[in-house]
Amino acid sequence: MNQHCQLIVFSNKAYNAIIDETFKKDPIETGGILLGHVLDNGTWIVMEVLPPGIYSTHEYAFFEYDDRFVNYLANSVASKYEQELSLLGLWHRHPGSMDFFSGTDDGTNAKFASLSPCGAISGLVNVDPKFRLTMRHVAYPLKYDIVDFEVGDDIIPEAYFELKHYPKTGLHPEINTLLSDEAKKNSGTNTVPTSEHPSNPTPSNVIGTKNDPEQMRPKPLRNNVFYWIEKILMGIGILAILFFLYYLFTCNRDDYQYNQDDSRHRYHQQDNSTESDEDDDVDVNKRAKDPNSVSEQSKEKIDKDNNKTEKEKNKDGNKDKKKKTVNRYSRRIRK
Repeated sequence: MNQHCQLIVFSNKAYNAIIDETFKKDPIETGGILLGHVLDNGTWIVMEVLPPGIYSTHEYAFFEYDDRFVNYLANSVASKYEQELSLLGLWHRHPGSMDFFSGTDDGTNAKFASLSPCGAISGLVNVDPKFRLTMRHVAYPLKYDIVDFEVGDDIIPEAYFELKHYPKTGLHPEINTLLSDEAKKNSGTNTVPTSEHPSNPTPSNVIGTKNDPEQMRPKPLRNNVFYWIEKILMGIGILAILFFLYYLFTCNRDDYQYNQDDSRHRYHQQDNSTESDEDDDVDVNKRAKDPNSVSEQSKEKIDKDNNKTEKEKNKDGNKDKKKKTVNRYSRRIRK
């Protein structure tokens, strides 16, 4: 049996928070942070379970905390108890019946376990179809042990439920008395019981504050097949859109170029036709004034035209002869 963690005890409020968060986000992933106490007899008491945050990310196989929210809330909740809470670990949900940690989970759990000599605890929730929680103790560098857990406020000593101010200080406490109490705690004469593990880290130096450059933050579960399939499909969709836009751009550009070339070609044809018409008019005028002053080029054109007319007449004559022979042949057949 694990000496550092033999039993985990949840308060009614803490266990109810895990169930409520799981059902609210069903069927996508979610999680939370565990706060409480570690006792020398190997009992871990979970007093509070923090939600993942307002701006947390939830998908079917991906989950990410809202760092600022979790950091603020952890310190705020932990300081409200007379015996301030410590960071114990975390929990998150896995899809289906996947009740084992992924590679990313292993890295996150190892970092949490390295923060304390007694390690950390990490929970996995499955809904298949009923709610099921599996708790494990994580020892550094990375060693898992499944630990039994119980739920009930009656199992937890009443001293751990005492709040820092009311009702102990009454309805109208003085700030001077509160400051003196804080000074006594810092000097070592605090009211923390000897059964609590003194080296267990507090939320302020683990989850992350402005004074802590190394912020502990659970990593997203990015090694799941569904996550990468979704990202690949998104990439293919983006490429298809870019290709479609490129196709439209090139088609419009080719049409514009074709229209320009066609207009230029028509313009040149019109210029050539006007020039030829002007030359013909000049030749006609010259012939009208002086028939003997016809140029050689115009003579060649006239000869070509005459030859064409003669050829066309011969073709027409041949066609008429063929028609006559066909008519004669058809008459003979009729007779």
